[in-house]
Amino acid sequence: MIQKTPSQMSRCFVLRLCAALMALLVLCGVFCACTQPTGGEDTGDSTSSNVAVTEDTANDIYKDLPTGDFSGQEFHILNNVCSWALTTMESSEQLGDTISDAVTDRNAMLENAVGVKLVIESSTNVLSAIRKDFETQERAYDCFWDVIGSNVKLATENRLTDFNSIDGINLEKEWWYPTTSRSIAIGPAVYMLFSDIHLHFHESFYASIFNKDMLATYQGLEDPYELVKSGKWTIDKLNEMMKVVASDVDANGTKDISDSNSIYGLVAHTNSGYSMMIGFDTSLLEYDSQHIPSANFNGVNERYINAYTKVKDTIYNTVLCGSPISEGYSKLSNRQHTPFSEGRSLFMYEVTGTLKEHRDDSFSYGIITSPKYSEDQANYISPITCGASALCVPANCANPERVGIVLENMAAVSHKKVKPAYYDITLCYKYNKDPAAIEMLDTIYKNGRFELAYVYNFGSIRTTVENSFKNNVSDISGQITRINKVVRKSISDTLKALNLE
Repeated sequence: MIQKTPSQMSRCFVLRLCAALMALLVLCGVFCACTQPTGGEDTGDSTSSNVAVTEDTANDIYKDLPTGDFSGQEFHILNNVCSWALTTMESSEQLGDTISDAVTDRNAMLENAVGVKLVIESSTNVLSAIRKDFETQERAYDCFWDVIGSNVKLATENRLTDFNSIDGINLEKEWWYPTTSRSIAIGPAVYMLFSDIHLHFHESFYASIFNKDMLATYQGLEDPYELVKSGKWTIDKLNEMMKVVASDVDANGTKDISDSNSIYGLVAHTNSGYSMMIGFDTSLLEYDSQHIPSANFNGVNERYINAYTKVKDTIYNTVLCGSPISEGYSKLSNRQHTPFSEGRSLFMYEVTGTLKEHRDDSFSYGIITSPKYSEDQANYISPITCGASALCVPANCANPERVGIVLENMAAVSHKKVKPAYYDITLCYKYNKDPAAIEMLDTIYKNGRFELAYVYNFGSIRTTVENSFKNNVSDISGQITRINKVVRKSISDTLKALNLE
């Protein structure tokens, strides 16, 4: 670990302090504006959505936040626990000082602004708790967060509220990440939302992380940031750069990932393959204008087959890429992160939540988006893991109007305060921020996408693709053809459960 000089630490402290004070001043202004009745008139309605818009906030995205004063009523949140991502919504050592302070301030500001007392309960089995709450009709929770794979089950059981029906929530606001939230919806109803309230969402985006020192050491390597800007960051370019640095097999014809002499172009987890393909704009399903998938599934197209082959030759090539299928993987102290931390891999393809594991690495790293399929692909797409958590409101919620006011304000202040703090923790490695990486992280978060077929795992299609990669299957078309009927039935059953067929 490189030691920081006092001047470096002092400069960082001053910058952080100034940023924190500026954010606090802006937020105070936001909530002061939002908690005053329009024109100074007391409407007498504690759930009023009237908003005070001053001259200073006329062009402010926060100007039309709904207001309310709930006189200290408890607001109950059920929150999931995750082993690899930040999910806590209260001050915690897990978060670190910067985020903990931001979360603490966020909660205090929210409670003061709308007059509620947050009661946050953590659970390792949110799905079971919500189902039990419906059985007992206790109506114990105003909202909850859980992984999307569990939430889709509750949606098909008619246990979730459509956010379109909740007054006070503006689904077009940037703090709800509308493009990403809609990518997981089937039809017009929105049962799950993503925001800056809960950091698991931000921890779940796949990105390409690169070792700057290795980039400078090896000749013939292009600047990844420039590749992204020019639209040339593709899976083929990644493979090309991997070949420049990767060492060959040893005299015995093997390559042991735990050997300090083994150099890789990339390290990744074996379940990253199907996720990377999301970034290639290779959807498995066809949709109508309301984003309802067709149940007439007939297998994969040529682009999908080619994309599968490209990923298989990249992530599952044990000479170029280090992963759980590599020789000696069980000897590693921190999975595929070990060779990257030891400076033995040019790239690492991982979710953003794992970046915190590399803050003490002895080298600087950069962050870029997931690669495109080819240069003619219009836009970069950031794959999001199916293990991400989303916000839901149970269908038996006792007071949807209050929920709307509280959540809209909570999302707004989180967008202003918690998100910047998270950026600082994620990117301020060794107290040196990389402006290009910060800009790139903005790009990554703005272009997040799920693959609905993987989220719902229609007919075990995600499992089939994942296992095909792991078992080195070349003919993905044949594997998918075998489950076509099961996939079609699964889609049809889901549409019926959602009253869309």
